[in-house]
Amino acid sequence: MASEAQLRAIDRYLDREMNAVERTAFEQELAKDEELRQEFNLRQVAMQSLEKEKYQRLRNELMDRGQQHRQRPATNKYYPLLAAASVALLAIAAYFLMPSETTNLAAVSNTETSEASILDQLERPAISGKLSGEGEQAWFTAHRLYQKGKCKEATTALQKLIEDPLFKMSYKGQQARLMIGYCLIEQQQGAQAIEYLLSIPVNTAMDRESRWCLAFANLQAGKREEALRVFQRVAEDVQNRHRKSAIAIVDQLKGAARE
Repeated sequence: MASEAQLRAIDRYLDREMNAVERTAFEQELAKDEELRQEFNLRQVAMQSLEKEKYQRLRNELMDRGQQHRQRPATNKYYPLLAAASVALLAIAAYFLMPSETTNLAAVSNTETSEASILDQLERPAISGKLSGEGEQAWFTAHRLYQKGKCKEATTALQKLIEDPLFKMSYKGQQARLMIGYCLIEQQQGAQAIEYLLSIPVNTAMDRESRWCLAFANLQAGKREEALRVFQRVAEDVQNRHRKSAIAIVDQLKGAARE
């Protein structure tokens, strides 16, 4: 269950009251915490479905009720019930208070479904596991974990390898950062994957694969417009092997936005 501090952070994020540093930190926490992500999605749908004024009035009422319960002695045991009631009330409000907005709820649902189907199209980039003096056995071990789909273990092993600046800037270092980016997406940590994928230099051997993965990372992180922009870049690159898939995804994203 999300804490009170996390609930306040969700509201500040949705109200765009956070600065850039706070937003980045919150997005990273959101990527790691499934319960927080579920609460965020629920409140985001509620906010998108209600007029701003009605949402704020409802939220303030819930917060006032929570404050009253916290001020009463020996009532902490009721907090889980209060939190559950708050979630239920938000869900009910999203459904009933704005009947004219029902189509917006459907649009949100369709958008999420569309994005999920797009994310399913990301395949593990093929990376050669040949040894070339860079990292030696440690590289081979990390690559084997990656090939077996053990993303958590592979990420840890690869992150240790790129702690060496010389290795990080090598060809194997570029491959390692691409693998980390992919593995983080697989672990629902798209916001963190972006940093690794953007660190791969342009016009290098891994550039086109990293750009492809970067589009998915942005989409998973909720940066839909940026994801669309990167997918469009891939679609315009006649030498990118993902070009046809990117063209279809761009059409899919634009179509979902029009619905």
